[in-house]
Amino acid sequence: MNSTDADPGQPAVASPQNAIVILLDSLNRHMLGSYGGQEFQTPHLDRFAERALRFERHYAGSLPCIPARHDILCGALDFLWKPWGSVEVWEDSLTWYLREAGVTSMLISDHPHLFEVGGENYHTDFTAWDYQRGHESDPWRTRPDPSWMGAPLMGRNWVPYDNSRGYFHDEADFPGPRTMAAAACWLDENAGHHRRFFLFGLLGRRPPHLAAIQPRRRRQRTRY
Repeated sequence: MNSTDADPGQPAVASPQNAIVILLDSLNRHMLGSYGGQEFQTPHLDRFAERALRFERHYAGSLPCIPARHDILCGALDFLWKPWGSVEVWEDSLTWYLREAGVTSMLISDHPHLFEVGGENYHTDFTAWDYQRGHESDPWRTRPDPSWMGAPLMGRNWVPYDNSRGYFHDEADFPGPRTMAAAACWLDENAGHHRRFFLFGLLGRRPPHLAAIQPRRRRQRTRY
């Protein structure tokens, strides 16, 4: 926010040189301690919120995952004209403008729909990108972990995640924690080398039929 845009009753705020955006799918803000939530312990996100810009009156334009990405990166309300799709060839995303302005941009995500047919061009204008494999529809493994006894499908159809999930033994093995760890690692190694940067950490959704698949420690006591 520029000082000319500030509320006259508030002190001027300098324009930031860098931006870090962490987007977590399907997370209701009332689940976070920083927004008054008490059902779960979210100490790490709460500490992040203490040093971040917190939006109190933000409303999503499109709720599903890919349309919401399009809203953010292209500045268009996706669901008004298409239900699901790529960044179109006639559209210039936010990262294209950042590239033209000399801003380094980095995408770190575990969201498979960004990299499959029907979700094209979301990552292409970033300076670089890192895809953490194994989430939901990502065809990461050709067979299940042979040491894992498996779990019933409970009446649902098979998805690629059924091959992948047996390889996640500890919390750090899951795509979400790996994405956050990769973002922190990128900051440690690169933040001091770029004059201006935009880091976009995007954690994909966890559908209801996958929500119970988590490490034993997290099942016993959830901390984010």
